[in-house]
Amino acid sequence: MANAQNNIQTAAKHAVADAREGDFQGLKENLGVVARQAGKVVEKELGKARRTATEAAGQVEKTARAHPYAAAGVTFGAGALIGALLHAVLRPAPTALQIVVRALKNSAEATRDTFVTGLRNVRRAVH
Repeated sequence: MANAQNNIQTAAKHAVADAREGDFQGLKENLGVVARQAGKVVEKELGKARRTATEAAGQVEKTARAHPYAAAGVTFGAGALIGALLHAVLRPAPTALQIVVRALKNSAEATRDTFVTGLRNVRRAVH
């Protein structure tokens, strides 16, 4: 990988020099080298990631077969968590009418509570 990175850096330096000199053919060739070397690095890293993911999937399958109830519980829990997150993210925002109705309801409840508390205090004061 270090060799590929060195090749990329060298080709990039040559490409910059070619661009400064106006050598567009050399620039094109050096950028092609950079692209090919970068492609090799990406392919190598993707191969490593693919192998790691395959190994992890094998371990998960092995564990799930050994402990099916635990696997079912984890799957159910993960599904519930994802569902709750999606609901929190995707639920529609309240409309202006809903906000006004909620505010009126809250103020009506507050007024009723104040009235009831006032009546209770008057009864205590009278008796």
